[in-house]
Amino acid sequence: TTDGRAVALAGHRVSLVLNPADLKHKTYFSSNCRESYVTLPPDANWIASASFHGCGVNVWDGRTGELIRNLFPTENGQVAASPDGASLAVATHTAFGVWDSATWEPRWRVPLNLGSAAGGPLAFSPDGTILAVAPARQEIKLLDPSNGRELASLTAPDPRSIEELAFSPDGTHLAACTGLISIHLWDLKALRRELAAMGLDW
Repeated sequence: TTDGRAVALAGHRVSLVLNPADLKHKTYFSSNCRESYVTLPPDANWIASASFHGCGVNVWDGRTGELIRNLFPTENGQVAASPDGASLAVATHTAFGVWDSATWEPRWRVPLNLGSAAGGPLAFSPDGTILAVAPARQEIKLLDPSNGRELASLTAPDPRSIEELAFSPDGTHLAACTGLISIHLWDLKALRRELAAMGLDW
């Protein structure tokens, strides 16, 4: 979690959530599945996991580790919890979208046909008003997470696939990593000034 009260670890044999202040307290989940990604809301009441190894996209109880919902049974993907814990963003090779954490029903979803093993990375801005998604090799979409409306589209200069996305703590910059090769950085404040001059700012 952002306040450091809980840390989630994705593993190939076992995955768990730790309390750094009390390492004896552990919540185990997803036994015998090779998890690749895991995300927690601020209160750590639920855990979302995704894998590159056919385990699907799943939601677990943050207290007991019991399975709550299987969102994508076999598809490989990536996940990101919203800063307020009310939403979960999911990307697989067939769709990306946002799910309501109260009902685990999709608020919206966009179909994809990437023909690859997993969906691209996702990241929420610190205030939760922007969702960054990389649905294609060099493409990043900035979306309104409440409805999926596209705010802007960015193109990375490196032709290699984008593997990670991250906002700066103040939300003014977006970083994209292409493996161990390069990191691209966008100044979103400057971008919005340019868009505003064209009457296109969100």
